[in-house]
Amino acid sequence: MNSCLIVLVLYKQKLQETASYQSLMAAWPSSNCMKLLVYDNSPAAQLMDQTLDGPLLQYIHDPSNPGVGKAYNVAANVAREEGYRWLMLMDQDSTFPVNIFDAYAASIQAFPHVLIFGPRLFDHRGLLSPFGRGKTSGRRLGKISPGLHSLTDVAVINSGLLIDVGAFHQSCGYDERLPLDFSDIHFLSRFSKISTDLVVVDIAGQQVHSDQPDTGYQDALHRFGHYLQAARVMANLEHASSSYRLRTLARAIKLSWRYRSFRFLHTALTASF
Repeated sequence: MNSCLIVLVLYKQKLQETASYQSLMAAWPSSNCMKLLVYDNSPAAQLMDQTLDGPLLQYIHDPSNPGVGKAYNVAANVAREEGYRWLMLMDQDSTFPVNIFDAYAASIQAFPHVLIFGPRLFDHRGLLSPFGRGKTSGRRLGKISPGLHSLTDVAVINSGLLIDVGAFHQSCGYDERLPLDFSDIHFLSRFSKISTDLVVVDIAGQQVHSDQPDTGYQDALHRFGHYLQAARVMANLEHASSSYRLRTLARAIKLSWRYRSFRFLHTALTASF
């Protein structure tokens, strides 16, 4: 795959220990047409070991932890300034097979007019992405075939997205008021004004995310607070306060049952939309 900048967002993990970096290095091509930009949101910076046989690497440390949206926008600016055609988004918890770059290259060759590509990602429950698209929420799909789809019907999560750099900027990129939750949905809504074509690449990755059953109570409560904040932003952007309030209440009930605590429900009920 030619002329691609990959941005990997870190938070409180060493680069070499992340699942994403390890799978990328196992697949990294010998050509010099790709670059890895590491955007580290951790409180403390880490020393990058730039080995001679490793990828061209750029490290940016941002302890303010503004979220993935800021990281992706910064990476898109770097990609444009340095003349890269493609931008690939990656988080620290995704893993892909060793043929990842060959699979994307084959999809680009098969669909040269398409400006955005995404993988199939699976978690502990099955197919996570792509997912069916609703007005304010998504639904899991049992399966999806590789090939051309429409962004009016399906959406994809951020990790693994391959985006034409020019189209990224034309869409105005990510809204940095959405650090994580809903950032993918809102970006794709912007992007669909340019093109609704999406190619699902014939590759299957694995994703570990913050809603895993073994997430601790305090971590889950902290994450739910961030989710509520993002839901309020989306409610204002889409003028859909009632829909997002119902969505947050549904999640709060689910978490209250899982952790046997009414704290989630209380937090949701007292939140303003």
